[in-house]
Amino acid sequence: MKKHLFPNFLADKLEYKICKNYWETKIEYLLQKNNMTNPVQYLNTKYANGKEQLTGNPIINYYEKSKNKALRIVQTEPETDTVEFSAWTNKFQTDNLDTTELVISVELTPKAEQVTFDFITKWFVDDFSASVMEKYIDYVYESIKFEPANMT
Repeated sequence: MKKHLFPNFLADKLEYKICKNYWETKIEYLLQKNNMTNPVQYLNTKYANGKEQLTGNPIINYYEKSKNKALRIVQTEPETDTVEFSAWTNKFQTDNLDTTELVISVELTPKAEQVTFDFITKWFVDDFSASVMEKYIDYVYESIKFEPANMT
């Protein structure tokens, strides 16, 4: 049996807000603890009328100027017995920003959270390059096998 954190976040607005706050608190603590004190959102998560998009894509996003790196977490709804988890790096460009982002798509379980924060630490704190990060992601995928029993 898998134990998801915030399993109804897409259906329940309050749970979505709590889930987003959970991510913000933990990620901002990690960044501040490592002297990265000014992360900013780089993706608009609001509709034109100012209402928050409650899609989970992204649930959270940060750009850290001192590293010229970004992070986007896409939280997906639990749907099967297999815990969905994937991560990759991606070039991200707009008129105002040219960076590389680490994208993590996750059904949130305690183990998936642990792997997510390991990846965030490698990306921002240990300052892995995109190519090294991709190799590390492959290594973790292979070592964990991302089977349901290993991600709950």
